[in-house]
Amino acid sequence: MTKRHLIFNPASDTGRTAKKLDKVKIWCESNDVFLSVTESPGHASILASNVDYDIVGCMGGDGTIHETINGLMSISEEKRPKFVALGSGTGNDFLYGLNLKHSWEEGLDLFFSNESISVDIGDISINNQDKIFFANVVGIGFDAAVGIEKDNIPLPGFAKYLVATIKTIFSKFNSPNFKIVLDDEELSKDVLMFVIGNGPREGGGFMTTPDSKMDDGILEAVFIGGISRFTMFRLLPKVMKGTHINFPGVNLVQSKTFKLSINYPLPIHVDGEIYADGKTEVNTVDVGVNKGSIQLLI
Repeated sequence: MTKRHLIFNPASDTGRTAKKLDKVKIWCESNDVFLSVTESPGHASILASNVDYDIVGCMGGDGTIHETINGLMSISEEKRPKFVALGSGTGNDFLYGLNLKHSWEEGLDLFFSNESISVDIGDISINNQDKIFFANVVGIGFDAAVGIEKDNIPLPGFAKYLVATIKTIFSKFNSPNFKIVLDDEELSKDVLMFVIGNGPREGGGFMTTPDSKMDDGILEAVFIGGISRFTMFRLLPKVMKGTHINFPGVNLVQSKTFKLSINYPLPIHVDGEIYADGKTEVNTVDVGVNKGSIQLLI
């Protein structure tokens, strides 16, 4: 008998997801799906690492998907459960990148779907520490500073990210030198923002790596440097549309691996979750991709 497990994060979407819990409980009881409610950051990862289930889903935002993916990736590939993603967050960028537009109510029925797709998952190691997996995006520098700032903005959805971006342009604008090693190229650049995308969008509306595909075994990175604050304001609407790639100061590269040497205290976010706060020096960042490592029910 197929065993199904739904991980529910009531704190996602600034707590609005909690209002859906009663309906979800009724559905799970009626359909023999075991329901777990997260109690703290990191809890979804622990719950998803349980090998007793055939299908594991999560309901929350991109942070909840990030945690659940990390739990699933801790299970060997031959035993790894299939995954169901129910978007109930601020950005829902993971689902956008896969062109999946189901509501969370419609998504519940995916627990019984017979159709799945293979999805790539990225991994990152900071200062040679243990790998962390990411479903959608890694941001280094300015991008992550926006992620820290957004938590101080009492606005919903994309507005939160937009206001945080504008504030960060005025407050955090350092461009340290990066040594960048790709699959077949080495670069040295002064970098304000370095974003590595498995998917095309972040922050609920910024098409940072617009050509990224989540099933091709390749990561796309955009890095920006050598520009003024005024130019950054000009660039902002282009990033929202994904038309920034040919703008002066913007560089786009593709690679299966990235090795970065920075030696500077920069913030880093992984799927929107802050993993380096900008107060501790970041020496090295190693990023790779695991092709088709998650089977997503659609």
